[in-house]
Amino acid sequence: MRTSWPLSAWLAAAVVAHLATDSADQLAPLPQTLQLYGPIVSYAVPAAVGLAASGRLTPWRAAAWAVLVAGAHSAAVFVTFKATPGFNEPLWMLGPAGGLGGLIGAAPALLGLIALGGAKLSRRTLLWAAGGSATLAVLGGVLCLALFMGGVDLLRAFALPVVLYLPWQIVFSLLVARISPARAGP
Repeated sequence: MRTSWPLSAWLAAAVVAHLATDSADQLAPLPQTLQLYGPIVSYAVPAAVGLAASGRLTPWRAAAWAVLVAGAHSAAVFVTFKATPGFNEPLWMLGPAGGLGGLIGAAPALLGLIALGGAKLSRRTLLWAAGGSATLAVLGGVLCLALFMGGVDLLRAFALPVVLYLPWQIVFSLLVARISPARAGP
Protein backbone atom coordinates (compact mmCIF):
# COMPACT_ATOMS: atom_id res chain seq x y z
CA MET A 1 0.00 0.00 0.00
CA ARG A 2 1.47 3.32 -1.06
CA THR A 3 0.73 5.61 1.84
CA SER A 4 2.88 7.81 4.00
CA TRP A 5 3.24 7.59 7.74
CA PRO A 6 1.36 10.84 8.46
CA LEU A 7 -1.85 9.71 6.74
CA SER A 8 -1.65 6.24 8.26
CA ALA A 9 -1.20 7.71 11.73
CA TRP A 10 -4.13 10.10 11.29
CA LEU A 11 -6.40 7.34 9.98
CA ALA A 12 -5.43 5.08 12.87
CA ALA A 13 -6.13 7.94 15.28
CA ALA A 14 -9.50 8.46 13.60
CA VAL A 15 -10.44 4.80 14.10
CA VAL A 16 -9.34 4.89 17.75
CA ALA A 17 -11.21 8.17 18.34
CA HIS A 18 -14.36 6.68 16.79
CA LEU A 19 -14.08 3.56 18.96
CA ALA A 20 -13.40 5.57 22.12
CA THR A 21 -16.24 8.00 21.51
CA ASP A 22 -18.72 5.27 20.62
CA SER A 23 -17.65 3.18 23.62
CA ALA A 24 -18.08 6.20 25.93
CA ASP A 25 -21.54 6.71 24.44
CA GLN A 26 -22.47 3.21 25.56
CA LEU A 27 -21.60 4.06 29.17
CA ALA A 28 -22.88 7.62 29.53
CA PRO A 29 -26.48 8.77 29.15
CA LEU A 30 -25.87 11.37 26.44
CA PRO A 31 -28.50 12.99 24.24
CA GLN A 32 -29.34 10.88 21.20
CA THR A 33 -27.92 13.50 18.83
CA LEU A 34 -24.51 13.30 20.52
CA GLN A 35 -24.64 9.50 20.55
CA LEU A 36 -25.14 9.48 16.79
CA TYR A 37 -22.94 12.34 15.60
CA GLY A 38 -20.18 12.24 18.22
CA PRO A 39 -18.47 9.06 16.97
CA ILE A 40 -18.99 10.03 13.33
CA VAL A 41 -17.39 13.45 13.78
CA SER A 42 -14.61 11.96 15.92
CA TYR A 43 -13.67 9.83 12.90
CA ALA A 44 -14.23 12.38 10.13
CA VAL A 45 -12.17 15.21 11.63
CA PRO A 46 -8.85 13.38 12.26
CA ALA A 47 -9.16 11.54 8.93
CA ALA A 48 -9.67 14.83 7.07
CA VAL A 49 -6.83 16.50 8.98
CA GLY A 50 -4.62 13.59 7.93
CA LEU A 51 -5.55 14.06 4.28
CA ALA A 52 -4.70 17.75 4.57
CA ALA A 53 -1.50 17.21 6.60
CA SER A 54 -0.21 14.65 4.11
CA GLY A 55 -0.87 16.99 1.19
CA ARG A 56 -3.54 14.82 -0.41
CA LEU A 57 -6.23 17.49 -0.05
CA THR A 58 -6.13 21.22 0.56
CA PRO A 59 -7.49 22.21 3.96
CA TRP A 60 -10.79 23.43 2.50
CA ARG A 61 -11.25 20.30 0.43
CA ALA A 62 -10.40 18.18 3.46
CA ALA A 63 -13.05 20.05 5.44
CA ALA A 64 -15.55 19.40 2.65
CA TRP A 65 -14.61 15.72 2.71
CA ALA A 66 -15.12 15.60 6.50
CA VAL A 67 -18.64 17.02 6.03
CA LEU A 68 -19.27 14.47 3.25
CA VAL A 69 -18.08 11.59 5.45
CA ALA A 70 -20.19 12.79 8.38
CA GLY A 71 -23.24 13.09 6.14
CA ALA A 72 -22.73 9.73 4.44
CA HIS A 73 -22.07 7.88 7.70
CA SER A 74 -25.05 9.57 9.38
CA ALA A 75 -27.29 8.62 6.47
CA ALA A 76 -25.93 5.06 6.65
CA VAL A 77 -26.85 4.72 10.31
CA PHE A 78 -30.29 6.26 9.74
CA VAL A 79 -31.09 4.06 6.74
CA THR A 80 -29.83 0.93 8.47
CA PHE A 81 -32.03 1.53 11.50
CA LYS A 82 -35.04 2.33 9.30
CA ALA A 83 -34.45 -0.77 7.15
CA THR A 84 -33.87 -3.07 10.13
CA PRO A 85 -36.69 -5.60 10.37
CA GLY A 86 -38.97 -5.85 13.37
CA PHE A 87 -38.72 -8.44 16.11
CA ASN A 88 -41.08 -10.84 14.34
CA GLU A 89 -38.99 -10.88 11.16
CA PRO A 90 -36.28 -13.50 10.50
CA LEU A 91 -32.77 -12.64 11.67
CA TRP A 92 -31.27 -12.98 8.19
CA MET A 93 -33.15 -9.83 7.14
CA LEU A 94 -30.62 -7.78 9.10
CA GLY A 95 -28.06 -8.50 6.38
CA PRO A 96 -29.67 -6.39 3.65
CA ALA A 97 -30.23 -3.50 6.08
CA GLY A 98 -26.56 -3.55 7.10
CA GLY A 99 -25.46 -3.94 3.50
CA LEU A 100 -27.46 -0.92 2.44
CA GLY A 101 -26.00 1.08 5.31
CA GLY A 102 -22.47 -0.05 4.43
CA LEU A 103 -22.93 1.04 0.83
CA ILE A 104 -24.45 4.40 1.76
CA GLY A 105 -21.63 5.09 4.23
CA ALA A 106 -18.86 4.12 1.82
CA ALA A 107 -19.74 5.09 -1.74
CA PRO A 108 -20.27 8.87 -1.35
CA ALA A 109 -17.21 9.23 0.87
CA LEU A 110 -14.85 7.21 -1.35
CA LEU A 111 -16.11 8.69 -4.61
CA GLY A 112 -16.14 12.14 -2.98
CA LEU A 113 -12.46 11.73 -2.10
CA ILE A 114 -11.73 11.26 -5.80
CA ALA A 115 -14.03 14.13 -6.84
CA LEU A 116 -12.35 16.50 -4.38
CA GLY A 117 -8.93 15.74 -5.83
CA GLY A 118 -7.69 13.42 -3.11
CA ALA A 119 -6.80 10.87 -5.78
CA LYS A 120 -6.05 10.86 -9.45
CA LEU A 121 -9.22 10.40 -11.49
CA SER A 122 -8.60 7.16 -13.34
CA ARG A 123 -10.33 3.91 -14.08
CA ARG A 124 -8.17 2.25 -11.45
CA THR A 125 -9.15 4.60 -8.61
CA LEU A 126 -12.81 4.47 -9.64
CA LEU A 127 -12.64 0.66 -9.58
CA TRP A 128 -11.02 0.77 -6.14
CA ALA A 129 -13.78 3.10 -4.89
CA ALA A 130 -16.57 1.02 -6.44
CA GLY A 131 -15.07 -2.29 -5.34
CA GLY A 132 -14.35 -0.90 -1.89
CA SER A 133 -17.94 0.34 -1.60
CA ALA A 134 -19.24 -3.10 -2.58
CA THR A 135 -16.89 -4.74 -0.08
CA LEU A 136 -18.05 -2.42 2.69
CA ALA A 137 -21.67 -3.12 1.77
CA VAL A 138 -21.10 -6.86 2.16
CA LEU A 139 -19.13 -6.26 5.35
CA GLY A 140 -21.94 -4.10 6.73
CA GLY A 141 -24.43 -6.88 6.09
CA VAL A 142 -22.25 -9.56 7.63
CA LEU A 143 -21.41 -7.42 10.66
CA CYS A 144 -25.07 -6.58 11.30
CA LEU A 145 -25.80 -10.30 11.35
CA ALA A 146 -22.79 -10.94 13.61
CA LEU A 147 -23.99 -8.25 15.99
CA PHE A 148 -27.15 -10.19 16.75
CA MET A 149 -25.75 -13.73 16.63
CA GLY A 150 -24.92 -15.56 19.84
CA GLY A 151 -21.96 -14.62 21.99
CA VAL A 152 -22.64 -10.89 22.14
CA ASP A 153 -23.83 -11.02 25.76
CA LEU A 154 -20.27 -10.71 27.05
CA LEU A 155 -19.85 -7.41 25.24
CA ARG A 156 -23.47 -6.23 25.35
CA ALA A 157 -22.59 -2.58 26.08
CA PHE A 158 -19.72 -2.54 23.59
CA ALA A 159 -21.16 -4.80 20.89
CA LEU A 160 -22.11 -1.98 18.52
CA PRO A 161 -18.73 -0.21 18.58
CA VAL A 162 -16.58 -3.35 18.67
CA VAL A 163 -18.49 -5.84 16.53
CA LEU A 164 -20.01 -3.51 13.94
CA TYR A 165 -18.25 -0.17 13.71
CA LEU A 166 -14.61 -1.04 14.43
CA PRO A 167 -14.07 -3.58 11.62
CA TRP A 168 -16.01 -1.42 9.15
CA GLN A 169 -14.01 1.73 10.01
CA ILE A 170 -10.69 -0.14 9.71
CA VAL A 171 -11.52 -1.40 6.21
CA PHE A 172 -12.87 2.04 5.24
CA SER A 173 -9.62 3.67 6.43
CA LEU A 174 -7.51 1.19 4.50
CA LEU A 175 -9.49 2.03 1.37
CA VAL A 176 -9.05 5.77 1.94
CA ALA A 177 -5.29 5.22 2.24
CA ARG A 178 -5.26 3.03 -0.89
CA ILE A 179 -7.33 5.36 -3.03
CA SER A 180 -5.40 8.45 -1.98
CA PRO A 181 -1.74 7.68 -2.74
CA ALA A 182 1.07 9.90 -1.54
CA ARG A 183 1.77 12.90 -3.71
CA ALA A 184 5.17 13.25 -5.35
CA GLY A 185 7.47 15.75 -3.74
CA PRO A 186 7.85 19.34 -5.05
